[in-house]
Amino acid sequence: MIRYLLALLLLVAMSCRAPPLPPPPEATVNAPLATPWLEARERGIDFRAVGQEPGWFLEIDHERSIRLVWDYLEREATMPAVTPVTTEGRTTYVASNGTQRLNVAIDDRPCNDIMSGDPYPNTVIVTIDGRELRGCGRVLD
Repeated sequence: MIRYLLALLLLVAMSCRAPPLPPPPEATVNAPLATPWLEARERGIDFRAVGQEPGWFLEIDHERSIRLVWDYLEREATMPAVTPVTTEGRTTYVASNGTQRLNVAIDDRPCNDIMSGDPYPNTVIVTIDGRELRGCGRVLD
């Protein structure tokens, strides 16, 4: 009789247990922390840069285009891909889409994002129609 009571008590105790938690999801390309950079790399972007005040980002696809989004996503310009000019410590792109002119200077000089403090291997200066934007960037391997 005691065996049956112990078995019954064990079954009741096991049924009251919470189910085990599922394992945490594995990091994927859609992970929130690195989404813009990984998503850009998946689209074939070769270089990406960001800057603040006003918020902007630049994406360079060596085979297709150079895309600049600035003024906190309110303005955008896409230029056809151009061959960069590389000199000692600097890579420069000069592009036009017929209505706008874009200059991009990528220096082989470390940079820290002014808002997040995140380190980047390149300092970037973008000039769109005479307006200068400064920020940081890196090659997307």
